[in-house]
Amino acid sequence: MLAHQCLKFLLIWMKNSRMIQTL
Repeated sequence: MLAHQCLKFLLIWMKNSRMIQTL
């Protein structure tokens, strides 16, 4: 389902944003 893919993308983006903030 597209909704599931969007949720996964959001989770990955949130993790990336956290990593960027730590840098």
